[in-house]
Amino acid sequence: MDATANDAFFLDLDGTLIETTSTPEQAQADSRVRGVLQRLTAATRGATMIVSGRSLASVDAILGLRICAAGQHGAEIRLLNPCLDDIRVELDGYAELVGHCRQICRLFPGTRLEAKNPTIALHLRRDDPRFTYLFDAVESLVEKSDGRVSCIVAHNVVELRPAAVRKGLVVEGARLFKPFSGRRPVFFGNDLPDIDGFNTARALGGFGVAVGPVLSGARYRLNSPFDVLSALEKITGAQ
Repeated sequence: MDATANDAFFLDLDGTLIETTSTPEQAQADSRVRGVLQRLTAATRGATMIVSGRSLASVDAILGLRICAAGQHGAEIRLLNPCLDDIRVELDGYAELVGHCRQICRLFPGTRLEAKNPTIALHLRRDDPRFTYLFDAVESLVEKSDGRVSCIVAHNVVELRPAAVRKGLVVEGARLFKPFSGRRPVFFGNDLPDIDGFNTARALGGFGVAVGPVLSGARYRLNSPFDVLSALEKITGAQ
C-alpha cells in the first residue's frame, strides 16, 4: 500500500485503531493513537475521518481529539468544514422503537440496551446461544418499520439504524467537500458494517484494509490495531 498526498483516510475505531473491549465503556485510546491521528490529519491536510458505530460524543471522549468524524455509522457527521454545519439524521418514532427494544431485552436477560439516538444497540456476547434469537427479534422490528430502519450485526451487538445510514455513504458524501474531494478513499475496518466502506472505497477508485478477520471487499489485511498504527506511522514518516 502506498500513500500519497492524494489519499483520504476513513478509519473505524474499535478493533481498528484501538483494541475491542468487553464493554464499550472500557475502550481507551493511548497517546500513540492520538499521535498517529494528529500526524495523519496533518499529512492529508485534514482528509482523515473516524467512521464509527459509536456516537460522536463517545468518539471524542475516547480520543481526546476533535477531528473529522462520523458517528453511529454515519447518522452523525462532522466534517469541520467552516461552510458546513454538522449533519444529524433523525428517526421518526424513535422513542417507540426504543420501547420495543427494551421489551426484547427483557426476553434475553443480560442483554444491555444502548440508545444512542437515532441508532439502538443491543449488546450480547456473540457466542451466547441466544444471540441468533436476539437478532431474529430485532429483525422483526425491521420488518414492521415500513423501510424506516435496518439491522446490522457487529462485534457482540445487534444494532438498529435508520435505513439510509451506512458507512459507504459517509465516504461518498465526504468526497463532495474539501479536503476530501478529489482524493482516493482508503477505508480501514474490522467488522461487518465496514464492508460497505470497503466496497464504496473500491468503487470510487480506492481500497479497503481489513483488520483482524478476512472481510470481503478489502484489498489488504492487517492483523491488529497495533499493525494499523505501525502502518500509519510509516505513512506519516514517524518510523
